[in-house]
Amino acid sequence: MPAPGVYTSARTITPGTSVSSGSGVGIACSAAGIVNLVLHDGSIYPVYATVGQGQIDNVAVRDVQAGGTTATAIVTVLG
Repeated sequence: MPAPGVYTSARTITPGTSVSSGSGVGIACSAAGIVNLVLHDGSIYPVYATVGQGQIDNVAVRDVQAGGTTATAIVTVLG
């Protein structure tokens, strides 16, 4: 059994194709800009992503809205 608070699954998002939301998100960015994250309730959470890797905990993301997203990034839902 994994330790409490440890992520045990990862689902890469293809923009426009929803996945089950998790409890965090990882962003691997190759060109900085805005990533429009779609939250569990359908609302949009714009995040400025810099080049490199980042992680946001305690957020339920299910998709990426391609319109308005200016970053080149891979977004992965963590659960």
